[in-house]
Amino acid sequence: MANSGAAPGPQGTAVDQAVRLFQFLARSQQLKSNPPRTTDSHEPVLWFGDLPEHAAIRSAHRENAPTIGDCMLTVDRIARQDPPEPASELRPWLDGEWG
Repeated sequence: MANSGAAPGPQGTAVDQAVRLFQFLARSQQLKSNPPRTTDSHEPVLWFGDLPEHAAIRSAHRENAPTIGDCMLTVDRIARQDPPEPASELRPWLDGEWG
């Protein structure tokens, strides 16, 4: 026999209340967190395919298919170079000693 609009029994009421409680908790949790909807606020991305060709930059995808535990990107420190000597006409504008 089908229920024709009669009031739900005690078990139906408890189940309905539990369902509504969990729906409420799920919605309130969504209000607490504000997931990003766009990437506008993210830092710029440099894709592996766009990495410059340089001896100090090694990427796993260039050499072979990477496996679990492989280092994906290695960037070596490059040797520090001393700055060039400023032109004589610029020296009066500079603080500090040069040369």
